[in-house]
Amino acid sequence: RASLRKGCACRRLFKQLSSFAVVRGVQGILTLNHKVTLDVLSRNVWGSRGWVPNGLARKSSQGMSDRLDAAQQEVHLAFRRFFRELSFWERHWILFRVMHPLQQLQCIDTSMSSMKRAKLVVDALLGSLVISALFFSATKSVMTPSSPEECIDNKAGFARFVVMGMLSAIFVRLPIGVVMYLHLRSFVDEQQRGTNTSSWRKCFWCCTDAWFWLFGTAYSSCFVFYLTLFSSNMHRAEEWKWCVTFISALCKFLVVSPLLTSTGLLLLIELRLFRQPDFPLRGDDELGISFEEEPWTHPKVVELAHRGISVQDLLNFYKKLGSEVFPHYDPEVSTTHDVVRHAIIPLSRDWGSYAMLVSGDKPRLASKMVTHNWGNRFAHLLAAIFADALGHRTYSDLLEMMVQPGGIERLEQKLHTQAQKTYWVCAFSVNQHAGICDSVPQLDTHGKPFVVCPCGREKFWKGDFCEMNKFDSMMAYLKRQVPGFAQVIAVDSGFELFTRIWCIAELLQARNSHLPQALKIHSEDYVIMHREDMESMDVRNAQATFAPDRDMILAKVDDIDEFNREVRNLILAPDTGLLAMWTAGSVASVVGESMVDQAEEIALTVASSSSMNY
Repeated sequence: RASLRKGCACRRLFKQLSSFAVVRGVQGILTLNHKVTLDVLSRNVWGSRGWVPNGLARKSSQGMSDRLDAAQQEVHLAFRRFFRELSFWERHWILFRVMHPLQQLQCIDTSMSSMKRAKLVVDALLGSLVISALFFSATKSVMTPSSPEECIDNKAGFARFVVMGMLSAIFVRLPIGVVMYLHLRSFVDEQQRGTNTSSWRKCFWCCTDAWFWLFGTAYSSCFVFYLTLFSSNMHRAEEWKWCVTFISALCKFLVVSPLLTSTGLLLLIELRLFRQPDFPLRGDDELGISFEEEPWTHPKVVELAHRGISVQDLLNFYKKLGSEVFPHYDPEVSTTHDVVRHAIIPLSRDWGSYAMLVSGDKPRLASKMVTHNWGNRFAHLLAAIFADALGHRTYSDLLEMMVQPGGIERLEQKLHTQAQKTYWVCAFSVNQHAGICDSVPQLDTHGKPFVVCPCGREKFWKGDFCEMNKFDSMMAYLKRQVPGFAQVIAVDSGFELFTRIWCIAELLQARNSHLPQALKIHSEDYVIMHREDMESMDVRNAQATFAPDRDMILAKVDDIDEFNREVRNLILAPDTGLLAMWTAGSVASVVGESMVDQAEEIALTVASSSSMNY
């Protein structure tokens, strides 16, 4: 058993390392094409953990968002090119270039300016020379001008000074790496940190910038002064030793480090290809890259997938509620079901789905699918979608803004860089006139009667023209067609979403398909309030608006108890569950994980020969 566990651990380690190498290779092509660093791609587009659904750098400016969107669209193409079109030496050349410090200085890095990075490269070189000089002085490897000619050691080996230059460059990496880490900037969610976060962070960054340049200038000046004294106090016959050491340190930064790093990455990639020859053709589901032969897709599935609705369209629709349509709309009471019956169905009568109406019947692929329950208040649903567009984890503050006078205009201004992002929302994207429009309950949440839709269109509850039974196929199709396609889970304040059979089915389908999942909740207090309900949930008690839907889904399950365990694990697993970030029992693990992530970042920064070679 011990040997089996060791074997499994080794396989996991190899897969992690080889996946990291694969990602670096693909990112290398994207870096050369779009001039953003590897770290920016890993944090905002795609990395070793797959697609990044809510990189905060996208919210910083429209230009950065466009650049990252373009890189995201090319990930699959870059994967194909790196593994199917490039030779061994061409791959090596790409890896060498992207690992080279001078190449990295030409790329945008949101965590540190190019000027600072260039300063650290120079300081690293100066530091390595100072260490070499100290070593020379301590070992008396060089003589001063006053030393007799016969005392000069001309028999010292050439290799000795080469090694000295290389080692000094390695030793200086630790302090330079720590300094670099302390001055890295990162995007933060202002919603989670408080309203004064922006001004506080700017003040903090100004102070750290001032300290960096004041201390850095003094640091470099001292090094230059010491090296000047050292070289001026060196015997002329010993100058060749210093030249060899200087050239060796320079070669370490500009040639040896990027060459060794790129070679190591390439060997991992080649070993992965040796063990999995079909990897370039098949891809890796865990990385979100799949090249499986595309199955035949039903035309209705393709049509559904192209009914995305933009953030701007959702804002415009919300402005109509209570005035142009649904006059008794109340954001504190009205549910999504009420809005569908009183607003979406009447407005879309001549078009089918509301998404078709606002797009002028032009196809628009959705970048994300929203899972929600119709019993949720409609304002909460939209607030959750807007929270995802802004990269927020909770939506209570956006909800408050939506119900305030003039708040929707302020929200529209905040969302201007994300206005054209598209979502697939069943309430807007499904043709309600081919299903539920003529079968209405008697009263709405306000106690007022619904109006039966007079469209008279034919209804389809099953078969080729039914749209309600094709969600799984549509998710699979969008995953193949849209790089970075993800699922947004808009959780209501009562957590009833986890008791709806359709929602549970969509959650499991997304997890089994390795789709990124982003959970949006009202506030953290509600997680603690409903945790016990989640622990005791049973899919046998799950509900559906139409009972046959519940029976149809459960009929596909072979073992209900095992299905229950899968659902609970999906929601409550300490490390990977959807609620792991908020549950009280996992606070310590989240903090520990954060500390581990910081330690990993420090280690990667210090060992930055794999990126900047400081």
